[in-house]
Order: sequence, then structure tokens, then C-alpha cells
Amino acid sequence: MLLPLPWSSPQHSPTSVSMYGSYWDHVLGYWKASLERPDKLMFLTYEDLVEDTVLYLKKIAEFMGYPFSSEEQQQGVPENIVQMCSFENLSGLEVNKIGKHREGQGNLEFENNIYFRKGKVGDWKNYLTTEMSQRLDQRTLQKLKIYNLFIIHFCLNLIRACNYLL
Repeated sequence: MLLPLPWSSPQHSPTSVSMYGSYWDHVLGYWKASLERPDKLMFLTYEDLVEDTVLYLKKIAEFMGYPFSSEEQQQGVPENIVQMCSFENLSGLEVNKIGKHREGQGNLEFENNIYFRKGKVGDWKNYLTTEMSQRLDQRTLQKLKIYNLFIIHFCLNLIRACNYLL
């Protein structure tokens, strides 16, 4: 579950804990597992998906063992899937505009529309001050500095892509 950032002013510092535990521990656990079993875990960034959605859809399909056939590609199946799963299409569905769901042990209720803002890379700038962003970057680097730079880049981009902590 994605939760709104816990800071309302620059004097508040980022917390590493969500209702599901430490965000950084969560990412590192999956990162380590992906190094041990690269055939089982695939890391992507939102920025990569936005940049070339069809390419990454094909990579995901291949990773999962279901690559698109030549015929499917000629018929435009990947492009049709991308269109059906587009931000514009999904955010326009009635269930995502008015529906609600429960999280945790059923005691937290959220509007489904919290998952949709603008669908634009860099929109985090509209929700975080420069100081908040710097503090979050600093905390991420502190937690992940002993690991590959890719994971640091991945996490910084992931965090910047939204105004929520996992």
C-alpha cells in the first residue's frame, strides 16, 4: 500500500517505516534476491517504462516466458496491450474514480483514485520541496550506499516518481 509522505513541513524528516516495514529493507531484500536469482526477479523503473513502453512490455513478456510471436507483433498485440493498460485508459475507468478498498487488516479505507495523479515523470516536484527531496535522497544514499549504484539510481527515481512511501 502506498501512503502519503509523513512530512508536512521541512523540519520533519523522512521515515523509513510504512505500515509494511522499512521501504529500504524491502527494496534491498528484493535486490539481493534478484542477484541470486536473476531469472526470477526483474527490476524496472517508471521512467524506463514511460520512455519506451512497448519495448519494456516485450521484455516483461519474454522474462515471464511468454514472448510475443512474430504474428502477434505484426498484428500490433503489444501496442494494443499498452493502449489498454495506459495511464489515460486506467485512470478513466469508473471503478478507479469512485471505488474504495481496505488495507491493513481492513481498518484503513482508501479511495481508489489515490493511485492516479498525472502519470508524468517528475511530478514529485509538485509535492516535495527541494529540502524534502534532498533529505529523502540523503536517506536513500545512506541506506543503500554499500550497494551497486544502479540500485541507488533505481530507488531515487522510484521515490521521485511519486509522493508516497511504500
